[in-house]
Amino acid sequence: MRARIPTRRLGLFLLGGCVAASLLTGCGGGTESATGTPAQTGDTPVASAPLVADTPVTEAPGAAPEPTPEPAPMPTPDPAPVATPLPRPTVGSAALSWEPPTQNADGSSLVNLAGYRIYYGTDSQSLDKAIHVSNPGLTSYTIGELPSGTYYFAVTVYNTDGTESEKSTLVSKTI
Repeated sequence: MRARIPTRRLGLFLLGGCVAASLLTGCGGGTESATGTPAQTGDTPVASAPLVADTPVTEAPGAAPEPTPEPAPMPTPDPAPVATPLPRPTVGSAALSWEPPTQNADGSSLVNLAGYRIYYGTDSQSLDKAIHVSNPGLTSYTIGELPSGTYYFAVTVYNTDGTESEKSTLVSKTI
């Protein structure tokens, strides 16, 4: 005998997560003169040619040395690029619920309900996966770890004799 399954779509949802990234920045500059001593307030900046290594310095006899110019400030480095996180595979879940049947297909009372079978897959014409729920008191089930795609679901009931009903109305969820 075939049992009737009143069904309804309820509570399909997708669980998600979030990703965060941080930005590193650099800083530069300083307050020392070219001699390695703190810069004096009264120092006069002097324009000079670029410094070249191993260039001799000559001074006029008896002349006071010219003040050493402050070096040009070091440029501030560009901020480090923000790391773009690699895309994470989308994985979700589908929460299904149904109302247990109370009658067999012939209208008689259903007294030997044994459990449910949830059929699902990515092709509405071929639900190639099945989950057996052997507790007739359960009326909901969550299927987790579903990769991205559109899934179709249907539920059947079976009795203690092993007789299984026709599939319920098809419902779908896109993850």
